[in-house]
Amino acid sequence: MEIERVTHYVDNVLTQAEARMGLRNTRLLVAWYTNQKNDQSVVHSHPYHELVLPIGGSTVRYSIDGSVYLVHVGELIYFPAQIYHAGILQY
Repeated sequence: MEIERVTHYVDNVLTQAEARMGLRNTRLLVAWYTNQKNDQSVVHSHPYHELVLPIGGSTVRYSIDGSVYLVHVGELIYFPAQIYHAGILQY
């Protein structure tokens, strides 16, 4: 397993096609996202598990298979592989 530098994405607009791609030559990817203009992601799923940990900013509202969860700064949420979800920032 190769270790990569943490990638910082600013106002990344995720597409469903990108979300469905597998991880590149690695089993673990750590990324850092900063949203300044985008306040919502597309509904998507991916072939890998995802952990989200907001470390600053606002509350994130996640819609997961018809249920809604509020995730505050410092709280962790886990998405199993293949589960459809979307995030909306709450200002």
